Amino acid sequence: RLEALRAQLVGEALPDEEALRVACEPEASKAATVSAANRTKISKLAADLGKVLEGPAQPQHASLSINLERAESLLADFCKTIAQFQRDADYALVLKLGCAKSVLEICSRIKDSIGTLSGSERGVPPAWRQTSNLMLSVLKWLGLMCKQPLVRVFILLTNRVLVLADVAQAC
Repeated sequence: RLEALRAQLVGEALPDEEALRVACEPEASKAATVSAANRTKISKLAADLGKVLEGPAQPQHASLSINLERAESLLADFCKTIAQFQRDADYALVLKLGCAKSVLEICSRIKDSIGTLSGSERGVPPAWRQTSNLMLSVLKWLGLMCKQPLVRVFILLTNRVLVLADVAQAC
């Protein structure tokens, strides 16, 4: 029964562009734009986030295939930037640039790697500690972003909430 419901939810998910349009409709009357400084900062962080997922020079844990320290540092910088957002347009730009997809991809990779870490590795720094720290950074990023209703609607409409449910279940 659960798998049938999951399949139905996956089938009903909207593409990112359409979900963003629907999520932003209630805010369209405000028509605020992203400041040039924020646009530059957000665009750079989004590009760097994409690079982290493309494949690192030296991944610290093979099953994650990302540089844990670099990803954690990048998400910390992103969180500082998000904390300064004052306009819905800032959040919309983050979503438009695919950052939610990238952050949830990191979540998925962490979830998948949890099963590959043996019990002895979980107690051994740095593998388990770095993975845990990265997950905390991801959760902080999601928490800051999800304060905005348009982000919550976007995550629901794109069905990315299932990724979060899967991660919660695995952890």
